Amino acid sequence: MRPTSRLLALGIAVAAVFSLAWRGPLLTHAEPGYVTWTRLSDTFVTRVNSGAVTLNDGRVLVVGGYSSAVATNGGYLTSVDRYDPIGRTWVSRGTMSNPRSEHGVTLNSDGLVYAIGGRTWTGAAAVTASVERYDAFADRWSSRAALSVARRGIAAASANGRVYAIGGANSTGAVVNNVDEYNPTTDTWTARAALIAARASASAAAGANGRVYLFGGLLTATTTYLSNVDEYDPNAGVWTTRAALPTARADSAAALATNQRIYVAGGTVAGGAATTTFEEFDPDTNTWATRASLPVARTGASLVAASSGRLYLIGGSNASGYLATIDEYDPVTNQWTTRTSLPSARLGLSMAAAGNGKVYAVGGTDYATELATLEEYDPATRRWTTRSAMPTARKEAGMAYATNGRIYTIGGFRGVAPVTANEEYNPATNQWLSRAAMPTARSGLGVAAATNGRIYAIGGLNSGGVEVATNEEFDPQANGWVARTAMPTARSGLAIVAAANGRVYALGGVASGAFLGTFEEFDPATNTWTTRSAMPTARADLALVVASDNRLYAIGGRNGTGDLALVEEYEIASGNWTTRNSLSIPRTGLGAAIATNGRIYVVGGSRSISAVAAVEEGVIDAPGSAPTSTPAANATPTVPADQWSQYMHDERHSGRSSARVPSTVLERWRYNAASTSIVSAPVLGPDGSIYFGAGGFVYAIGADGQLRWRREVGLRSGPVQVGQDGTVYAIGADLTNNILYALNSTGTTRWSFSAAASGTIEPAFALLVNSNNVTNPTIYFGVATTAGGNLYGVVNGAASWTSAVGVLGGSSPALAADGTIYVGTFEPSGTLIAINGASGTRRWTSETLGFTSSSPSIGPDGTIYVGSSSGLHALTASGLLRWTYRTDDAILYSSAATDAAGTAYIGAGEYVYAIDQNGGLRWRTNSCLPGGRVTSTPAVGADGVIVVQAIRPGGSPSAMLCAIDSGGLVRWAFTLHGPSENGPRASSPMIGGEGLVYVGSSDGNLYAVYGTPYRAANRVVVPISPRLTTFG
Repeated sequence: MRPTSRLLALGIAVAAVFSLAWRGPLLTHAEPGYVTWTRLSDTFVTRVNSGAVTLNDGRVLVVGGYSSAVATNGGYLTSVDRYDPIGRTWVSRGTMSNPRSEHGVTLNSDGLVYAIGGRTWTGAAAVTASVERYDAFADRWSSRAALSVARRGIAAASANGRVYAIGGANSTGAVVNNVDEYNPTTDTWTARAALIAARASASAAAGANGRVYLFGGLLTATTTYLSNVDEYDPNAGVWTTRAALPTARADSAAALATNQRIYVAGGTVAGGAATTTFEEFDPDTNTWATRASLPVARTGASLVAASSGRLYLIGGSNASGYLATIDEYDPVTNQWTTRTSLPSARLGLSMAAAGNGKVYAVGGTDYATELATLEEYDPATRRWTTRSAMPTARKEAGMAYATNGRIYTIGGFRGVAPVTANEEYNPATNQWLSRAAMPTARSGLGVAAATNGRIYAIGGLNSGGVEVATNEEFDPQANGWVARTAMPTARSGLAIVAAANGRVYALGGVASGAFLGTFEEFDPATNTWTTRSAMPTARADLALVVASDNRLYAIGGRNGTGDLALVEEYEIASGNWTTRNSLSIPRTGLGAAIATNGRIYVVGGSRSISAVAAVEEGVIDAPGSAPTSTPAANATPTVPADQWSQYMHDERHSGRSSARVPSTVLERWRYNAASTSIVSAPVLGPDGSIYFGAGGFVYAIGADGQLRWRREVGLRSGPVQVGQDGTVYAIGADLTNNILYALNSTGTTRWSFSAAASGTIEPAFALLVNSNNVTNPTIYFGVATTAGGNLYGVVNGAASWTSAVGVLGGSSPALAADGTIYVGTFEPSGTLIAINGASGTRRWTSETLGFTSSSPSIGPDGTIYVGSSSGLHALTASGLLRWTYRTDDAILYSSAATDAAGTAYIGAGEYVYAIDQNGGLRWRTNSCLPGGRVTSTPAVGADGVIVVQAIRPGGSPSAMLCAIDSGGLVRWAFTLHGPSENGPRASSPMIGGEGLVYVGSSDGNLYAVYGTPYRAANRVVVPISPRLTTFG
C-alpha cells in the first residue's frame, strides 16, 4: 500500500481541443501505474472538444463540446453531464446558455465551474468570448464577463482562486498568445504575460505548485503540431519553457493527478490522426514518461483526475468518428479500463472528475453541431445520467474541477469561431452559472485549476485560427481574469493539468501543422514557465490527467499516423516518460478523469472521423456467519441514559452509545413520511420520541411508531437535534433562506432565526446544540451563501456572532470540551477550521486535506478526525496533522465514529474501515450489501458492534442496514425497502436503546429494528500495514 501525500491535487485540467475533423467521445477507466483498460458503457452523447473537470465530491462534469449526432445548434452542445466514478453512472445537469466547443473549462477554488470561450453556434459556427459559470449545488449556469478577445482552442486552468484563459485561435483563425486572468470577485478579466509563442488547441493544467502548465497545441490553425510545454507563474507573471512533450500533438487532454504528476492524453498528431499516446509529466524533475496507451486513439477529449488517484478520459473523436466512451486510468497499475459508453458519442468534449467520485463529460461535437450536453458517469453502477446542459454549447473548450467543488468550462469553439464563454457547474445542485468571460476567445485551449484556487486557460486557437500561447488566469472568488506570462510555445489541441506541487503543465498539441510533444511547466507563484522533458509521442487532441502518486497520463489524441490509443506516463519526481497499456481503441478529442475510486475513465472522442461512445476503465496495479439467537419480545424500549439527541450521538460526534446492538433483528415498525427520501439522521428525545426531517417537515414519532406531530419548516427540511430540555431544533429552507427553528415538544415554535442562503432551496447540514447551558444553549447553524458560507452562533433566536467559513458542503460542526468548534469546508481545497464557540473568532485553519462533506469528530484523547476525498485525517487540537490514512475511495458523507479505545470507524466506497488511533488499519470489510456504497456514518454500540447503512443505486435491494462486529465480521443484514435509485447521502442509524436501532431510508420510511443485544466473543485482530503518512 502506498502512503498518502500531504497535499492532494484536486483541480483537474482538461484539454481543450481543436481539429479539422472532429470525432466523438469515449469513456475509458484506468488506475495510475501499470494500466489495464476495460471498456464500459458510453456517455450520453458522442462529443469532441468539450470540457471536463473533477468535482469536489469526486464526480466528473463534462461540459459542452460538439456532436454530429445532435441536430440542434449545428451540433454544438449546451449539454452538461455529470459522471459518478463510483456508481459508474451519468446524470444530465443544467445546460449552458450558449452551445460551445473548443472552449476552456475549469473548476476554481470556489467550487464553481467556468466554461470559457470556444466555438459556438449563432446560425453558423462562430468564435465566442462568452464565459459562463456553473454552480453545481444549484445546477445553474450564469453568464460572466466575456473575454476581451473571442477565441477557440483555448486552454483554461485555475490557480490562486483565479481562472486563466490561455492561447487559442481568434475569429480569423489566427493563433494568439493571449493570457487572460479572471477575477471571480470582480467579474473582470485582466491581460497577463503573453505566451512565449502563440498557439491553439493546447491543453493546460494547474500544478500543485500553483503554476499553470500548457501542453502541445497548434502553431497555426491546421498544420504544425507542437510538443512545447510552458509553465506560467501567476505571481511573477512569467512563462518558462519546460521539457517538451515526448509526442507533439494538439487537442490532447491534460490533468493533474494526486501523485502530483500531470498526464497528457491523446490528441492529434502530425498527419491529422488521433493518438492513443498517454504521457506523464513530473513538474519537479521536468521529465516525461510514456504510460499505457489509451484503449482507443482520440483527440479533442477531456481528461480529469479524481481524488482517488485515478484519471478519466472522456469523449473526443478519432478516425471512426465521435466518441461517447469513458476510459479510466489507474497510475498505480498503469492500466486503462473502458467505462460505460457516453449516451451521445462526441469528440472535442471536456471532462473532469469530481469529489463525489463521478466523472463529467460536457460539450464537444458530434460533427453536426457543437454540444452543451453534460453527462455524469457513475463507475460503481457503470451508468450514465444526463445532467443540466451547459449554457453555451461548444467543443474544444477547457474544463477543470476547482478547489471550490465547482467545474469550469472555458472557451472552446462554436459555429465558426472560438468563444470566451466561462461557465461554472455545481455538481451538488446540477446547476450552471455563467462567469466572467475569458478575455481572449479561443478553442483547443487547455484549462486547469491550480492549488492556489485559480484557473488557467492556456493556448488554443484564436478567432483567426492561429495558435496562441495565451495564458489567462481566472479567480472564481473574484470572478475576474488576469493575463499571465504566455506559454513559451503557442499551440492548440494541447492538454494541461494542475499538479499537487501547485504548478500547471501544458503538454502536446499542434502548431503550424506540426504535432508536438512539447511539455512546459507553469509556476503560478512566480508567473514563469519552464520546459520539461518532451512527451515521447508528439500528438494533439489528447487527454491528460494526474494521479495520486504524482504521475501524469497522456492519453490518446492524434498525430501524423492517425488517431491514437497510446498512453504515456510521466513521473513528476523522476522526469521520466513510460509507455503504458494502450486504450482498447484509438481515439482523439477524448475526455478523461481520475475518479475517487482511483481509476481513470476515458470518455468519447472520435475514431476515423466517427464519433465514439465507448467507455474504457483503466485499473492501475499498485506496487460471517449470522448469529442464531432469538430476538427479544416487542417490549417498550427504554431510553438510554446517554440519550442519542444529536447527529452522531453527542457534541463531540463520538457516534457511540451505552446501549448494545441487537444480535439478530426483526422489524418492530416502520413509519412512512410520504417523502421521496429520508436523509436526515434520526435523533432521540428525553421522552423516547424519535425526530427526523423529510420533505420540508419535521416529524415526531412515538416509541410505538405512531405520529405524535408533524411540523412544516419550508420547501426542504434538514437535520434535527434535541436539547437537554427537550427543545427540538430543526433546519428548513425556502427559496432564499435557511431557517433555524426551536420547537417545543408539541411542535409549536419557540423562536426562529433566518439567514439568507445561496439562492437554492437546499437546507444546510451544519447544526449543533451546545447543551452546556440547558436553559439558553448556543445553537451552531451553518448556511451556504453566495460568498461561500457562514456559521452562526444563535442564542434565543438571535445571532450572537457570525463567522465566514467558506463552502460547508455536508459537514456538521463538532464541539470540544474547551468550547472550540471544528467544522470541515470545501475551501480552500478542503480544510478543517477551528472556531472559538463563545466569540466566533477563528483559532486556526488546517492545511489542505481534500474536499469534504464529512463531519469532524473528536476522539477520547482529543484527536480530531475528519474524512475527505483523500482519506481519513487525524489532527491535534492545535491543528497539526498527525496522520492520514488513504482509503481506497473518497470519503463522501460518512464521518468517523470512535470507540472508547480511540478506534475510528468510517465508510468509503464499498468498505467500512476500522483505523486505530495511530493510523493503522485494524480491518476493512465490505458492507452487507454487495456492490453497496457506505456514505452513512456508523453507530458504535457498547458491545463494540457497529451498525451502518449501505446503498446501491439501481440495485435490488437498493439499501441495507448492516451490523459488523469489532473484528470486522458482518453479523447480520436488514433489507430497507428503498426505491431503485438512491442519492449519494444515506441516513445514518441511531442506537435508541438496548437491542434497538432506528434508521431512515430513501423509500420515505423510518425503520425501527430490534432484537436480543449482541455480545461479541473475544477475537484477536491482527493489524494490517497502514496506508499511512505520519507528520511529526
